[in-house]
Amino acid sequence: MPGLQLKSRVTTATRNKLGRFVKGVNTQIEKLTVEALDETSDGVIKTMRKYPKKLPNQKYVRTFVLKNSWKKTKSSAVTRKGFVITNDAARKGRKYARYVIGDAKGNWQNQTYHKGRWKLFKDVLEKAVLKLKKSINEKIKVFIDRTRKI
Repeated sequence: MPGLQLKSRVTTATRNKLGRFVKGVNTQIEKLTVEALDETSDGVIKTMRKYPKKLPNQKYVRTFVLKNSWKKTKSSAVTRKGFVITNDAARKGRKYARYVIGDAKGNWQNQTYHKGRWKLFKDVLEKAVLKLKKSINEKIKVFIDRTRKI
């Protein structure tokens, strides 16, 4: 249509308010993501702390050192927000967790009585990561729904 003109004016105050809102949303999404990572890490540790049933005629007396050696620490990298899961179970100064539950690549679980009985750390971690995306999305959806009501 000839002669039709649309003009819009955004004030500095509106621009600043919008900028603060966007920054707040980004901060909240980051917070929700770290929260989901925290919960996922806790779930991995909870799963890995479960021991398989004793073997028939088992003579070994469980010390639960492996169970009690799981740790979650915040990532020390500045650009990475998350957690590091470790198990430093040791006997007579030798670390042995990887021989029971494998390493992050699924290697090292070397005794036949461990294979198939003890969960591999790699498998538990991969399963948790698959659920992580859904968890983050659900948290963000709840945040967006709450934001709409404001």
